[in-house]
Amino acid sequence: MAPNIGNPPHGFLMPPGTVRLISENGEFEKTEILLQPTPTDDPNDPLNWTIIRKAMNFIPILAHMVVMFTQFCIPFVFWTLWLRDFQCTYTQLNTSAAFMHTGAALGGIFLIPMAIKYGRRPVYIGSLTVMTAMVVWQACMKRVTELYITSLIVGLAGSTNETLAQMSIADLFFVHQRSTANGLFLAMIMIGSYLTPIPAGYMANNGNWRQCFWILFGFEAALWIYFILFYEESKYIPRIEAQASIIRTSADDLASKSSSNDEKHIASHSESSDTETARVNPSIPPLTWRQRLRFITKTDDDLIKTAYIPVVVVFRFPVIMYTALQYGFCLCWVALISSTVSIVYTHPPYNFTTSGIATMNLGPFVGAILGSLYGGLLSDRSILWLARRNYGYYEPEMRLQLVHLPAICISGGLLMFGLTTSKGMHWIYPSIGGTLFGFGFVGICDLALTVLIDSYRTVTGEAFVGVALIRSCLGIAIYFANGPWMSAQNLQGRFIVICAASLVIACLHIPFIIWGKKMREKTAPLYNKMSDTKGTSRM
Repeated sequence: MAPNIGNPPHGFLMPPGTVRLISENGEFEKTEILLQPTPTDDPNDPLNWTIIRKAMNFIPILAHMVVMFTQFCIPFVFWTLWLRDFQCTYTQLNTSAAFMHTGAALGGIFLIPMAIKYGRRPVYIGSLTVMTAMVVWQACMKRVTELYITSLIVGLAGSTNETLAQMSIADLFFVHQRSTANGLFLAMIMIGSYLTPIPAGYMANNGNWRQCFWILFGFEAALWIYFILFYEESKYIPRIEAQASIIRTSADDLASKSSSNDEKHIASHSESSDTETARVNPSIPPLTWRQRLRFITKTDDDLIKTAYIPVVVVFRFPVIMYTALQYGFCLCWVALISSTVSIVYTHPPYNFTTSGIATMNLGPFVGAILGSLYGGLLSDRSILWLARRNYGYYEPEMRLQLVHLPAICISGGLLMFGLTTSKGMHWIYPSIGGTLFGFGFVGICDLALTVLIDSYRTVTGEAFVGVALIRSCLGIAIYFANGPWMSAQNLQGRFIVICAASLVIACLHIPFIIWGKKMREKTAPLYNKMSDTKGTSRM
């Protein structure tokens, strides 16, 4: 069926988040795709950076996610050892995890406004500095009180991770690239949550869990040095002489060799000899290396307003609340699986050591990699095809068409994991359940996070502070309630409840597929007002 290329129907509206991806030239074989958001002609605009320069900026951010979530999650592997070394209980260990989420809830409110006003670079470096200091303390812990303190401070320092990474993605990437970037971001979270704890478990098998923290210290110190010496500020302040230019990139030479013309073309903003390069104004001088590495990039954003706006946007913009609930509850399910493995699998019939507990992370990690491909690459390619059928207009809700499969997988995976574990079945069956869960978790979160950025890009920072706040509050509730819940209900009953709740939450995308555009239309005046009151930076 031929795509609907031409004039849009009468009364076609463009609320926030709607962008024109396809030109009206009608030449299907040589369709031109507009890059959104539109970059300026300033060579210092991050959207105009080369692929290598973007990679040098984004890859360390991904590494940052890995070490942060490793520091968050390897304690679960050591719980059985800490029961002996700290003379504590599982309730106290759950409390330490709740302290970490409390820090994450509070830290974002104070630190992300700093990133909006003063730039991403100082917050990344400050966060890494504190995390590196805390990993040294964690390696030397001797009492459960120290575990509480370090967990709280690690939560405070790590509170910037998801929000700051999403701001960087919005700084660097176009609409048709963001889901792929988010897929990589979520894959790094799953590597830190599930893959790196595996070697940590094997190293700690002889009781020497402190060695794992010292090795993590080496990685964090190396990353801290990289951020100091090479990480560029991606916050962009438009120059007066720079003009926004509509850049069209020919997709003919970048097309994948597929049998369908509808899925043939993809936009790319790179320094490829086969692609038109951006129209950069040669009269604007590139920043010097010293200017690129400036520590502060200050704008006139109001810190107080930026701090309380997240509470406003979560409750005033439905899609932000949707993303907060999806992301928050998905991380709650991750926490419940991790704590269940740490507690249940150390007892009969499994009797796992720290290495066995760590190996149980392999299933969710494999699922996460598949989910990042599904929610990332497939999503970015599908929106081009869907936009062609919509008169060349891309609507953020188009991505939600792909959520149906991950929604079923995440609920089914949780149920399979819980039931097979409660019956003491071979560990391969709960591992398969974990794989389904990992696929659903990353697929849903990737699509939800990207829909949020695409819908309200200008307030990405504030929106993700709100998301992180809701996520952390849910995490606090889960960890404090986990102990009493385990005492009140058996494992099978708990995971049946979790499966039902996850299915309800995962299916919240359906109303947004139906009414999402109308919701964006109604919130357009508030969004435009907030955008007008922001500082001089582009975001």
